Amino acid sequence: MEPGKSYGNGHSYRVPLGKPIVEVFLKEQEAQDYRDRLRECLSRWVELDYANVTYRRMKVPFTAEWMEWETNVPPELAARIFHYWNPTFDKNIPEILSSIAPGITSLLLNLRAQQQLEKVKLVLPIAHLAREYGVLDPMGVEVLEQFSAA
Repeated sequence: MEPGKSYGNGHSYRVPLGKPIVEVFLKEQEAQDYRDRLRECLSRWVELDYANVTYRRMKVPFTAEWMEWETNVPPELAARIFHYWNPTFDKNIPEILSSIAPGITSLLLNLRAQQQLEKVKLVLPIAHLAREYGVLDPMGVEVLEQFSAA
């Protein structure tokens, strides 16, 4: 900062973030069960955030979050899920199909190997859609062509 210059708009803002996930009390931190409870609590929150980051990286418009929790208590309730969509033509579609295309190929290969051919028929339309968007990998295209020829 330069001396004599003022920054900001001169106002102070308070942003409520909700109650804390954990609070650490120095006297209690020595108890093993207290540390285990904190570790479990933080693990549950980190797992949920990790899943959200994974979906974000995959460009799948989806998040999950806990709406209610108790400080220092691992969340017990199922997280509330949020799906997002866009009315713009083809917005999100190629990205979502690209994210699930490896799973489609794996599903087709496993169903074929297990001789669950009736279930293969259920997967074929989504495999065709992924191929139409150019995101189905060569193995998936090969399997799709084998089933389409049969």
